[in-house]
Amino acid sequence: MRRIFFIILIFGLPILSYCQDSLSWRPDKNKIVIPFKFVNNLIVFPVVVNKVKFQFILDTGVEKTVLFNLENIEELNLFDVEKISLKGLGSGAAFEALKSNNNTMEIEGMKDFKHTLYIISDGDINFSSQLGIPVHGITGYNFFKNNIVEINYSSRKIIVYKSLEDVRPRKLKKYDVLDISIEKGKPYVMSAVVLEEGLPIPVKLLVDSGSTNALFLFEDTNERLKIPAHNFEDYLGTGFSGDIYGRRSKVAELYFGKEMFQYPLAAFPDDASLQHLSIVQGRNGSVGNEVLKRFSLIFDYRNNTLYYKKNKYFLTPFHYNMSGIDIEHSGKQWIADDKGIFVSNLSSNSTSNFNIGGNDFRYNYILKPIYRITNVRKDSPGGVAGLLKDDILVSINNRPAYRYSIQQITDLLQSEEGRVVKMQVRRKNQVLEYEFRLKNIL
Repeated sequence: MRRIFFIILIFGLPILSYCQDSLSWRPDKNKIVIPFKFVNNLIVFPVVVNKVKFQFILDTGVEKTVLFNLENIEELNLFDVEKISLKGLGSGAAFEALKSNNNTMEIEGMKDFKHTLYIISDGDINFSSQLGIPVHGITGYNFFKNNIVEINYSSRKIIVYKSLEDVRPRKLKKYDVLDISIEKGKPYVMSAVVLEEGLPIPVKLLVDSGSTNALFLFEDTNERLKIPAHNFEDYLGTGFSGDIYGRRSKVAELYFGKEMFQYPLAAFPDDASLQHLSIVQGRNGSVGNEVLKRFSLIFDYRNNTLYYKKNKYFLTPFHYNMSGIDIEHSGKQWIADDKGIFVSNLSSNSTSNFNIGGNDFRYNYILKPIYRITNVRKDSPGGVAGLLKDDILVSINNRPAYRYSIQQITDLLQSEEGRVVKMQVRRKNQVLEYEFRLKNIL
């Protein structure tokens, strides 16, 4: 049974949420190295909150630290708790949450003793199903505000420095420099886009490591920001206020500092998805991890500076899901190993033993993922073939679906136009087979 304790400190001292004094480093450290997982274009790394281990998304696009998944967490102490209302990107309404002060958040050799947490108890807000791995929360500004933070997408490492002086000068010389503004705890950069043709359009973009997309553009923020003629309606992702829908397209050019990308993917969220979003003055959209992962980045919030350097992913083509179906992790199932083993003197109450020809036979059962189709785009290859929302995947290209990770399925559905994909699905009490070819419609 899960037990979450809310400890109210009535006579506590006033909380200074952004106080440098609450941050503590190990005396022998001036930098820490944190390995991370990069799953579906999101950075997931380990943190400890009040002595409990979690996996968090590192998101420059959030000001607060949010805990939204307490599944399998047996006990967690929270302090100074009060009810609040939160809202974000997505078509749903604002939702209730809890705010808790005076928490201890630990990351490797670094501790914050006065960390403020926002706890969402709504079970529908959970990104673990989209990523296929446990994810409990998200953090942003509090991680970056007092530190120099390097994100190395090639080596899958976050390096946190106490100060800029702790970064080797020879290393910084290899980077170009971008001015950023920190507004409401989030970094913004001035950039430019060419939609189809003509002169570049200046745009102010949120640098958003919590976005899986390349580029989000808000059509109503500039009269020149019109959705290109070649586009289609699509599910664009999930925010704290629900699913995000809009149009997906490509723009002719995107400028990021001195670099220019040709024909990156661009998403234009609809009005319903933006209705609860508080947009800072002059903002026209976001640049996400599909672009950011092509660089090594060093964030210096205190000096309003972003250092960037091209990495091995810079020339990687921009991909999107050409099947038109969205898939998420939907629980686990017990699966027997391919091979059983003969043993003797087994206990009679073992549920995994079978008697075959007078010999005892044991299967080793392992928990494996279940995948479910959550969305089918109209007139897409998967939709035309006959796949439906809530179909459970049984096999993909004649291989059991549970042998795939979410990332492997994503890579397959984004791989190459014309590729044949065979899917066997369970629908109610039937097992059905479908086949389609990936089709690039942009």
